[in-house]
Amino acid sequence: MSNDKYTKALAELKVILDYSEDRIIEKIPKNFVTFVEKNYDRNYSCKIKPDVSICNQNILDETRYLIALVYRSYLCNQDERKEYDKILQENETNYQKAIKEKYNTDIFNVKKRKINEGTNLPIVIKKESIFKRIINKIKIFINGG
Repeated sequence: MSNDKYTKALAELKVILDYSEDRIIEKIPKNFVTFVEKNYDRNYSCKIKPDVSICNQNILDETRYLIALVYRSYLCNQDERKEYDKILQENETNYQKAIKEKYNTDIFNVKKRKINEGTNLPIVIKKESIFKRIINKIKIFINGG
């Protein structure tokens, strides 16, 4: 994800936070709000409508991730966080299954099995005679190696 997408997502998040109630903003740490205000793209014009649900808005995926981060980290209670983590884990599991089906990652296991099941060729070890080794050592000594 490019830095440009992050700054645009921060711009959308800033608008959303601007429309949010004070009781919600109070739960978010000041340093996070300051980070958003310092780093958002000031040239990006957001088309967020305060009277339309976030789910029905045309916002960046990165903005959705940031909203999820803010919700999980600062706004939900312990029980909600557990339920939210469970949903995130289920989504991740489903995503990994979809990727596995789409890209057929079992192909790597098949290659391993074929290699392991293949015939083992004998390893030929070439052994030098003692005279050959002595001559090679003398050559190395003479050449300064």
